[in-house]
Amino acid sequence: MRNKLACSLLFIFPFLTIKTCKDPNIKPCYDPAQIAQRWKNDYILVQAHDLKNRVTESYKLYPSGIFQLKKDGTYSVSSDEVPLDGEWSMNVDCSITLDKNNSNRRTFTVAKLTADSLIISRRDTATSTTYVQYYSKGN
Repeated sequence: MRNKLACSLLFIFPFLTIKTCKDPNIKPCYDPAQIAQRWKNDYILVQAHDLKNRVTESYKLYPSGIFQLKKDGTYSVSSDEVPLDGEWSMNVDCSITLDKNNSNRRTFTVAKLTADSLIISRRDTATSTTYVQYYSKGN
């Protein structure tokens, strides 16, 4: 009897997991109040990769500016005196997409989010370059 119960649980468990993953009542990955902040640029780590995904070149950029994610779903960037505005959204996989509905669309993986720091990254597949952007809590 135990064997039948164990086998039936193994069969049913994947279906329960699928239902849980599709449940719209699951809380978002991050508290919007925590991520929707004013972030100050610390630096950007740029890594070029070869065809075997090995890093061939790595360097840091130190832009001066602010990246602000607003609670209303808009964002603004002022980096090295270049302003940029648009819309942002949190995706189901916990990544962030800027300008989802236009040709300037960029999706970032959230590598770290704390009360005083944000690290996001994205990969440019056309150039095999990864950009890891480091931010601290802005004023």
